[in-house]
Amino acid sequence: MIIIGISLWIYSNKYRIHIQYTSALIKKNGFLEGIDKLTKEEASHKQFYYLLSKKGIKGPYTKIGAYDGYHNLTMNHNIETHLLNRFDDEDDGANEYSKEKLKKVCQWEVVMDEHERVIYERAFDKYNQLVYTFFYTSYFQEDGYVHRFGQFIDKNGLPFKQRNNGADFIRIKNNTMGYEVLYGSF
Repeated sequence: MIIIGISLWIYSNKYRIHIQYTSALIKKNGFLEGIDKLTKEEASHKQFYYLLSKKGIKGPYTKIGAYDGYHNLTMNHNIETHLLNRFDDEDDGANEYSKEKLKKVCQWEVVMDEHERVIYERAFDKYNQLVYTFFYTSYFQEDGYVHRFGQFIDKNGLPFKQRNNGADFIRIKNNTMGYEVLYGSF
């Protein structure tokens, strides 16, 4: 009986998939987190919601999907990249091809290293086709802030050009609690 109890505890804490329904997200240390918790019933009354999942009880959520009230993947959500708002029709500097690709994104996966630092974030369409990957290329600490540099690449490993001015790299500044407070592109 003790062996069964220990086995169930290990399974639940290390291997079982844990989910959270949320109406909005915020980035902390590169991971998307829900800012509220919804039941599945509450989520079904929203225009869109996010379903976050992770393996085991500890650690950050690593898979995120945007869903409509009927529990179908939807592209009608409010997650954007740092370089481009996919629905901003007045942005003359936007790469139109990339805008159309970004309109299809509805799923994200975050991959981390052994220290639970984000290595990269991948974005997919509803058919699980990769749209882009955002690689964190370097980290450093300065004045109590964590600075992260990253680059968007396409499914072929080439730069995912979102701006016509050639901005490819992002510098993200996180405060002491891990939240993004400033970003810039170059």
